Amino acid sequence: MTRLVRSYGSRRMRGRAGFSLVEVMITVVVVGVLATIALPHLRKAAYKADAAAIVSDAQTVRMAALSYFAEQAEFPESADWGSVPPELVDLLPDGFEFSYEGDVDYRWRRTSTGIRFGTGHMGQFQVRHNGRWGLADAMRGHQGNLITWTPAQTTFLFPQ
Repeated sequence: MTRLVRSYGSRRMRGRAGFSLVEVMITVVVVGVLATIALPHLRKAAYKADAAAIVSDAQTVRMAALSYFAEQAEFPESADWGSVPPELVDLLPDGFEFSYEGDVDYRWRRTSTGIRFGTGHMGQFQVRHNGRWGLADAMRGHQGNLITWTPAQTTFLFPQ
């Protein structure tokens, strides 16, 4: 009786212990191409998420400022970067900070509109983002036309 021996693969492949240099190089190139395609999309998604959080903070401050305006017939006084205006402390959620993730600061400003009737003031919620253009562009996508931006900061306008 003859014994059948199964052989897997070609004779050249038997005893081979690893990958050839060409196979490794092709794998590295493919992974590099995929990373080049994916990274800009991941960065854009991160900017959109950050922008959504900042726009939410801007709307929270807007609602507090409008509540103050309804009670006092004027917007709160301006405050420094990272400082909550004293008039808004009780109107904002507990623990609300005028910053986001350490590298983005907020500032409230009351500015004159030059209009003689009414209070003649307008509220601005400014965001200092230190040149993160992708973040500024993403905030613009969330907020629309009531926003201006430069390389260093973005301003949300709240007319009375």
